[in-house]
Amino acid sequence: QRLPMLLRRSLTDDAHGFRVAMVERLASTLMLDEARERQNFVAGMFTAFALIALGLSALGVYAVVSHTVTQRTREIGVRVALGASERTIRQSVLFHGNVMALSGIAIGEVVAFSTMSLLGRFLPDTRPSHIILLFFVAAGTLFATTLFASYLPARRAMRINPVEALRAE
Repeated sequence: QRLPMLLRRSLTDDAHGFRVAMVERLASTLMLDEARERQNFVAGMFTAFALIALGLSALGVYAVVSHTVTQRTREIGVRVALGASERTIRQSVLFHGNVMALSGIAIGEVVAFSTMSLLGRFLPDTRPSHIILLFFVAAGTLFATTLFASYLPARRAMRINPVEALRAE
């Protein structure tokens, strides 16, 4: 039905010495190919948007943790002057980034699990166990991204010179 009438007539016409009887099968194959191409395009768009969102979230976490380190420069300088190790400073900065990440992931997982039935309507061929696995993979990816984004300001905090930090304010 989606094939133009001229093509349908020429395929079923006996004037050319052959007759094609499976016009409907050809039409359904063409529609399946169109649907598959559309599905691949939509999947590609969602992947691109997800990567952009992941990059923006990493940039946001980096900005927040970096701002926190900048505001705590004096405190970190005092701790280093009193003998705090680089490991302690790094753990302190990473802890703040991890708290932010884990609270966001926890809220996101609660919302995701509560809307799982709605998601199941859009993905009818997907089993719930695959959707749950997808949630945990997404959470792990976000946590790893946050850890990486928090590590850069933590590394900067480990290099703070206590004399300059105390003199700065």
